[in-house]
Amino acid sequence: MIKKNIFAFCLFIFIILIKNTTSFILTNQDGISNSGVLRGYPMSNKIRQKDFTTFPSDVNNRNYFGAIFDGRYMWMVPNGAQPYVTKVDTNYSTEGQMTKYNLSTLPGINLGYWAFTGGTFDGTNIWLIPRQANQLVKINATTGEMTGYLLPNLSTISNGYKFFSGIFDGRYIWLIPYGSRSLIRSDLNGNMVLYDNWPKDFWAANSLNSLFSGGILIERYLYMMPAGAKQIIKLDILASSDDPNAMTTIDFPGGGQFYGGAFDGKYIWMCPWASGLVLKIDKDSNDIIQVASGIQGLYSGAIYDGESVWFTPYSGKLFKINATTNELISYPSFSTGYLGGIFNNSNLWFASGDAGKVTKIESYYTVSGMITNKGTDTPIAGATVTAISLDSSVHQTTSTDTNGFYSFDLTLGNYTISAQKSNYFTISESSYDISLQTNDITLNLMIDLASVDIYFQDISGNNIRAPVKSPHINKGSQFIANSLKVKGYKVSSATLNDVNTTIIGNGFSFTVLQPSNTVVFTYIASNEPISPVSPDDPTQDLYPLEPGTGQTGPLSIDYIPPISFSDHKVSSTNLVCKAINLKPFVQVSDFRGTGSGFKLQAKLSAFNCGDFLNCLPGSFICLNNGFSLSQNSEFVPPNTINSVILYSGDIYGVDVLIAPSGTGKGTSITRWYPTLETSLQNNNVFLTAPSGAVLAGTYNATITWSLIDAP
Repeated sequence: MIKKNIFAFCLFIFIILIKNTTSFILTNQDGISNSGVLRGYPMSNKIRQKDFTTFPSDVNNRNYFGAIFDGRYMWMVPNGAQPYVTKVDTNYSTEGQMTKYNLSTLPGINLGYWAFTGGTFDGTNIWLIPRQANQLVKINATTGEMTGYLLPNLSTISNGYKFFSGIFDGRYIWLIPYGSRSLIRSDLNGNMVLYDNWPKDFWAANSLNSLFSGGILIERYLYMMPAGAKQIIKLDILASSDDPNAMTTIDFPGGGQFYGGAFDGKYIWMCPWASGLVLKIDKDSNDIIQVASGIQGLYSGAIYDGESVWFTPYSGKLFKINATTNELISYPSFSTGYLGGIFNNSNLWFASGDAGKVTKIESYYTVSGMITNKGTDTPIAGATVTAISLDSSVHQTTSTDTNGFYSFDLTLGNYTISAQKSNYFTISESSYDISLQTNDITLNLMIDLASVDIYFQDISGNNIRAPVKSPHINKGSQFIANSLKVKGYKVSSATLNDVNTTIIGNGFSFTVLQPSNTVVFTYIASNEPISPVSPDDPTQDLYPLEPGTGQTGPLSIDYIPPISFSDHKVSSTNLVCKAINLKPFVQVSDFRGTGSGFKLQAKLSAFNCGDFLNCLPGSFICLNNGFSLSQNSEFVPPNTINSVILYSGDIYGVDVLIAPSGTGKGTSITRWYPTLETSLQNNNVFLTAPSGAVLAGTYNATITWSLIDAP
């Protein structure tokens, strides 16, 4: 029997974000005109109105048509002998504050009576679209610097009306023709190109006073909404101005006027000005779908909030339509007289047309719940519950009733909500995220309990054992920590809430006086021999137990495998013997706490046979397809050399394992199992010897395992 001997070795406040979990992206919404790009959260069904009536001096509080959003401010577009463009702050802490910019200071500007209608935002500048003014105006949204670009000579239908809102496509501003017979494309320096190639017979069918009122850009196509035209125009913005096929028409039912629209990712929603219809266009098929009819009143733009399309009321009831279900909900008690609006990612803002005020439509949500004793689950009456807005620092306070119940109405935003009472702990949690997909939110709070977290770490702060968390501890109670023993380590120190404390024997206790408590035990190597673990599951001890090496110290080889090979007949061919050991493994422990890594090497002595030395010259043992596991799931095991060849009589060690820096910490094993679990011999551990070297007899050799304290 060929044998191998192996034994030699060497070195509670809740942070509440009131929002919907599904966010969306708004791009170039032309609700006369909500343009730009922002991430938003849909509004709830519960809304309320907040008006702002303090306008800058000399500013007419009416006579605006269109609103443009730059990410913080709503810019109201002057219309009707109004020389001031006015921006409105929509930031919660400063909301409603207004700043004016006097357009009459622009050289050569002639506003006309109707001045501008709508506009767009290019990421830096606000663009005002001339309805009767003689210039396209650009305003730097940060500095307020204004630049005017003179329009070319235009042929108009009547009254000198020119354009009605505009769209930014990422490179150009497109001026939507209202009375002009030309569509204009302008670059950001005011260089303009006229598009006059209308579809065949377009003018024969559209000899009207008004053409289009706003547009929607989807990829390379611009859809122009009919203010009086009999068809929708779809423009390929990549086509040249002289391309006769650049524009195509889409017929729509019912006729009537539409002012702007909104895009929900699938459909373009057309806003009824005087048509009484809500229509939507499938962007893929261009099919027109009638969603609602009999709409009473005039509406000046549509705004998509990620879930529903809202219609800005000029003379009708405020209403919205769910973009998925087509459900219509109206709000009859809200004001009218608005011409244009925006969605600032949480609220609607309407621009004053004839309303004489700016209006914010805000969602609000009822947050209510129970305050209970976390230990007994009984309600607590008279607890003080406080909601603090992190956006505005506004406080709301209420008290629980006899049943422990409280309630708040809160608008969209970030809040902290806390509950407290004398002799009770206040809740302390890192964050709480509420998804507002319904109108009411239930938030039950518990007080009077503390948490204790225990960590078991080495001197470098690495967890050597899974932390223990105890979240339900009463104030003033005695907390006892037992079972501090960790294999291969001993406790060297402990801290309670970052303060050094004393350990008595293997136990630790303290009185709970804080709501959140952290205990950290720091361990060093015990310098005791580490018993072998199971190669199947290193978290378990080896069974049946086999003796380890007995080696001690912070870096040790704990176990090395005996390997035996089956009997074979002598033959004229090379001898290949598979090991009969089906679960051989080697175990290494690194408790230095530095993570500096190590290297495990092995070398094979010459074989002896009885009294004969240096038998089986040219033979070698292969260890293939090794696999490493760590006892601690938080540690990365060392790297295993895929194929290890040990030549008999070699004086040099061969790498078996390499633990780069940061790996191999704690106790780890490397095993060489057969490929098939049902095998009776191990195909990944085998001996090969030349045919001429093999004689009848029993052979023995020694593998020396060496542990080097650097990778």
